[in-house]
Amino acid sequence: MEIVVPMACGVIGAWLGGIGVSGHILFALLAANLLDYATGVFAAAKHNKISSAVGLRGIYKKLGIWAGVLVAFIADYILHYGGASIGITVTNGALLTPTVTLWFVANELISVLENLAKAGVRLPGFLLRALEGAVGNIEPMGKDEKKGK
Repeated sequence: MEIVVPMACGVIGAWLGGIGVSGHILFALLAANLLDYATGVFAAAKHNKISSAVGLRGIYKKLGIWAGVLVAFIADYILHYGGASIGITVTNGALLTPTVTLWFVANELISVLENLAKAGVRLPGFLLRALEGAVGNIEPMGKDEKKGK
């Protein structure tokens, strides 16, 4: 187990380093993931409802988010390099990855605010509305959103 974490960090670091501009957005997603998990634990502790099963579901959700980003990355790769092989020029190699990642970042930050509210932290209403507006502006790009259970 002690080799798994450093190896995962190395793989993630190499991946982030290799994709350029999207790396900053992916780092923001990682930070939002960690912040969401931490504030979720904080809110649960505030109400004496800490549960390892709920925590594990949260980790699985985070892994699912990263799988979604990876799917977008692969789709970008296929569109860029696969399109070039059949004569279709895609000028920007990363189209889906930043869009999908920003959507996940906004949703994670909304969840952070919800967790903080559950923990009793008073929040400015405009902040939640701004994040919800960001998600609302991204969602129309894909009309048939697939929602996890």
